[in-house]
Amino acid sequence: MDAVHSAEDFATVIADPDGVPPHADDQLNHLARLWFAHLERDALPSRAEIDPVDFPRLLPGVMLLDCLRDGGFRIRVAGAHHRDVFGFEPTGLTLVEALPDIPESEPEWEDARTCRGRCRPVFRDGHMRWRAPGAALRFQRLLLPIAGSERVRVTQLLAATRIYDGEGRLWR
Repeated sequence: MDAVHSAEDFATVIADPDGVPPHADDQLNHLARLWFAHLERDALPSRAEIDPVDFPRLLPGVMLLDCLRDGGFRIRVAGAHHRDVFGFEPTGLTLVEALPDIPESEPEWEDARTCRGRCRPVFRDGHMRWRAPGAALRFQRLLLPIAGSERVRVTQLLAATRIYDGEGRLWR
């Protein structure tokens, strides 16, 4: 998956700091550049190097996912916007538990698997699919692979999401 286009969605793997799409939210662009600033040849950024102090305006839309041995993901922590969108506290649940009605072939799964497998950020501009009918929200999401202390194997994904209302205004 290098780039996927449809009437509703756009997704791309970001190979370098200049690869963030020009229409991406400025805060997501900033976070991608922070990640690339900590990338050293084959050494991925570790969780210790990605400091939330550097992206405070994104925190309500941040989710940290643990990569499980079976290929799945567990939500370690979710910001307030995720709790609002889900309608419940997703922290501690696997993605399968949090999104039981979303087929694993959907972008929510594909993006996470691609980010983990390619060891590179994935950007998506799309629409919420799990909200109640009539509450369609557009979003932009940046998924970042985070390595353990050895900086080789992806152990977590940092997802930063910007959500927009029906009028295109940033959801606060």
